[in-house]
Amino acid sequence: MEISIDNESKRFFRFLQEENNDNIIFSGIYGIGKSFFINDFFNKKHTDKYITLFLTPVNYSVASNEDIFEYIKIDVLFQLLNKVSCDLKNVQISNSVATYYYIKNNLNTLIGNILSSIEKVCLKTDIIPQLIKLKKNIQEFQKKESTQEDKEVESFIQDIIQRQGSIYERNIVTQIIQSLITNAKKEEKKEIVLVIDDLDRIDPEHIFRILNILSVHDDFCCTKEHKFKIDKTILVCDVENIRRIFHAKYGSDVDFSGYIDKFYSKEVFHFHNEDEIQKCIADQILKIKSKTGDFQDDRYAYKGLEFILQYLIKYGYVNIRTLERFMFDYSIEDKTVRFNDMVFAVVNSPALIVFEFLKRVLGSSENLRSKLSGISFNKIYGNCDYVDILELFIIFADLPNSLLGNEKQENSYKGIRYIIGANKRNLIANIDYEKLSNYRVDCFSFLYDAYLNYEKYFM
Repeated sequence: MEISIDNESKRFFRFLQEENNDNIIFSGIYGIGKSFFINDFFNKKHTDKYITLFLTPVNYSVASNEDIFEYIKIDVLFQLLNKVSCDLKNVQISNSVATYYYIKNNLNTLIGNILSSIEKVCLKTDIIPQLIKLKKNIQEFQKKESTQEDKEVESFIQDIIQRQGSIYERNIVTQIIQSLITNAKKEEKKEIVLVIDDLDRIDPEHIFRILNILSVHDDFCCTKEHKFKIDKTILVCDVENIRRIFHAKYGSDVDFSGYIDKFYSKEVFHFHNEDEIQKCIADQILKIKSKTGDFQDDRYAYKGLEFILQYLIKYGYVNIRTLERFMFDYSIEDKTVRFNDMVFAVVNSPALIVFEFLKRVLGSSENLRSKLSGISFNKIYGNCDYVDILELFIIFADLPNSLLGNEKQENSYKGIRYIIGANKRNLIANIDYEKLSNYRVDCFSFLYDAYLNYEKYFM
């Protein structure tokens, strides 16, 4: 199932180009296709403008804060080595870092020299030659290590578990990362983008801890500059879900906006692709086969499914992953259901087709009932002739009252008058819309009533 993302790609590109828009929250409901979009945007459509590094912090959940700092470095370093041209021999190491690593690697010799000078120091003699010698050794170490950074990278990877991170560290590996990024930006004329994906999958106990660690990198040592010289940082998540987790953890009276504002420069980018999803769903529904003929010829079932799935996706009750796993290319079962002494073929009733199909997509009748119950609270109103929803489901919604009695008898459901009419075997009602020109129906409350009666009387 291929969903076009071209329109959203153009909108997001314009958003990225806005001046000083360096920190971005890319928000969309779970399963809507955020990761697919980001991967397509940066790794296919705009490789000429961006070098993109991806972090998946769900892998960090069980780690301590110190380890997370190191894991971020190793993830960034691995991707840089894979994506940019690397001349590690030309990486320059600062005096302070060279001094630290010289002392670390030559501690015994250094202590010996100092101890041998203690007596002379007390007499204030001979300390200067020792200091001069130390300075020369540090300079020699600096020069040597600046041409052997590949060894340091290998060493770093091997002992990552033993290392302790610090929010202020700027060690050799950090400087290598900074140098690689700086050189890549100069040589390739591209911006470096860091994408932090799958925040939705992090355990709520850890999500804010990891977010805070990421924020330290973004404002390194209060310089307003990213620690690794990265141009843009993008957090991919459902910001409304993060909001709910935040209030559940800290209380509903704690200001979420004040917390989350530091993670974006201008505004949250909300990923909306509902129109394209709807088109794709419509195409997929056409693959369904029925003994009565082509499915698209049954306007009631076709439009009913399209309408319901569109809103289930829009409000987060069904996601794209669920639909992608489901095979639309199947035939409607030759199945019958009973009501009192009447027998109805599923293939002849659009409402039954819709309910049977949705049960298969969502896995169970209980799951479908839960989804319809949840979405009914959104109070989605439409004109009463909207995609024939009333004709399709009013007999089910009013079943305890009408009991599928006299076809010519006028019935009433919440002020809507209808007759069962000649389409009784199809369970489609006749409604005089002229009498309801200004009437608006709460579509999913109405649909939920219909499904409850379907469960009670037809299953």
